[in-house]
Amino acid sequence: MTLAYILLVLVGAACAVFALQNMDPVVIRFVTWRAEGMPLGLVILLSVLGGVIFASGVSLIRHWKLRSRIRQLEARLATVERTAAPPLSPLPRNFLLYDQGVIKHLAIPAPHDRSAGVAHRRRV
Repeated sequence: MTLAYILLVLVGAACAVFALQNMDPVVIRFVTWRAEGMPLGLVILLSVLGGVIFASGVSLIRHWKLRSRIRQLEARLATVERTAAPPLSPLPRNFLLYDQGVIKHLAIPAPHDRSAGVAHRRRV
């Protein structure tokens, strides 16, 4: 965070030096509005500030829309989770498993049986 403060001070100092070195008066015209005698450095810095404010506003609107979409999707997910079907029943104790061209008959031991499961292989 201190690096950000140091960077902020350096940018501020550079802007101040820029404004002080560009003190030539300029005339600004926009449609019927006219401003005379404004320093060139001030005009440029105000233009940059206006661009930063505009870009931040556009970014803020996009951020707001994305947050709204996230809330909408979270509400939809909560609705789907509430209405979801119950989980599937567990696998039976004896079943066939097809794995890479081999049919395996697996016998899963009962919870009270401490012996390991037995697997028999048969080529297809």
